[in-house]
Amino acid sequence: MTTNGVTILIDPILEGPLDFGIPQFYTGKKKNLPPTALIDALPPIDCILITQGLDDHAHLRTLTKLASDSRFENVPIVAPPSAKGTLEESGMLRPSNVQFLRHGERTTVGSIHTMDEKLSSATTSTVPTIDIRATAGALVGPPWQTRENGYILRPSSNDSGRAPSIYIEPHVEFQEQELRREAPVDVVITPIVGQRLPILDLVYGPEQAVKLVNLLRPKVVIPMMNSNVDDSGIASALVSQNGEVHDFYSGLENSPARQTKIQMLTPGKDEIVET
Repeated sequence: MTTNGVTILIDPILEGPLDFGIPQFYTGKKKNLPPTALIDALPPIDCILITQGLDDHAHLRTLTKLASDSRFENVPIVAPPSAKGTLEESGMLRPSNVQFLRHGERTTVGSIHTMDEKLSSATTSTVPTIDIRATAGALVGPPWQTRENGYILRPSSNDSGRAPSIYIEPHVEFQEQELRREAPVDVVITPIVGQRLPILDLVYGPEQAVKLVNLLRPKVVIPMMNSNVDDSGIASALVSQNGEVHDFYSGLENSPARQTKIQMLTPGKDEIVET
């Protein structure tokens, strides 16, 4: 994703399948993209943004591959504290370029390449930057465990109006009062169809996604299609879909956010989102 001239790689799974280190239990492979060589096709990256510490967001194989590539040696990483172990194991944990954000904390990132150009030309013009604020996200353990992160991205104050504000969280879990204070946001990136096990929701479904949109009042929603994988293993048979795409459309049509635009993106294809 590129916004305000800053290119951000979010929760990358670009090298091999997703299997949490126990492939006989679960293995997921992308339907629309090749399993390897995706890192080689990446554009210059200014920041790696991780929402959760588990393998489906902090993907060990991908991070290990990135750590071995000199292009990513100085790329800033923003992550929740839960991702520290995986970043350390992968070789990506470098104190000078990793920031662990707790809920309510923020940081600023800019274009590495633009900054290099500005410095080399001794210009006084402003380098565009993005402010990243961590919000309360998914609960992936017992009730007393710290929630993972969602994020709100906004152009820095000196770049106000030049780029949209963006909210992203991959499980449709949030704290209502917190997001009400942050509204409105121009673009919301969220699942609109859920996934569940027999005893709990893994990703919340259309009803919760409609509630999120009504809270943040975005101009555009970009759906995350989490279930668009070929999966196998013992656990795959236990995961079922929660809701349908048309349930989200129908719920939105009957809500105050009925004017919100929904833009489906094609995996692997560059597309412009207009707000």
